[in-house]
Amino acid sequence: MDKIVTGKIRTSHGVAGYFKIMSFSGEWSHFFDLEEVTLVKGDLSFTFEVEDAKMLGNDLIMKLVGINTPEEVKKYNGFEITVDREDAASLEDGDYYLSDLIGFDVVYNSKKLGRVLSFFTNTAEATVEVLMYEDDSKKLLLLIDEFVANVDLDQKMIELRCDWILG
Repeated sequence: MDKIVTGKIRTSHGVAGYFKIMSFSGEWSHFFDLEEVTLVKGDLSFTFEVEDAKMLGNDLIMKLVGINTPEEVKKYNGFEITVDREDAASLEDGDYYLSDLIGFDVVYNSKKLGRVLSFFTNTAEATVEVLMYEDDSKKLLLLIDEFVANVDLDQKMIELRCDWILG
């Protein structure tokens, strides 16, 4: 089953094992219907049954079966929350998950400059790591309008407005 990163554990909330979530899509509603999530950080991966998910003010908080104290929650701070693609927030036409961009070519003026290896979600802007074809170096690319002209999901390509950004 194809997994999608939908959020990240921020911190614990209260004394019963709840934690606050940062949603990567900005959508919250799909979290309320989840039955199971997988927490991932590096090579570590843990699957849990969802006990509860609810809004508390502007924060989404979640409780997983087996995590019952703030100390247990802290073990998972910073872990990404992955779900089956079918359980993630639905997308509008032209929208994508960052994980969909892995393997995409990065192109400027029809010249392939590199390939997307991974993405980062801990920055202010979405960022992808690009393996450069010319010298096998790795560069970071901010996915902002000033740098990216188009993301073509059919051609699996990110077209740049300028090439110096990967210089």
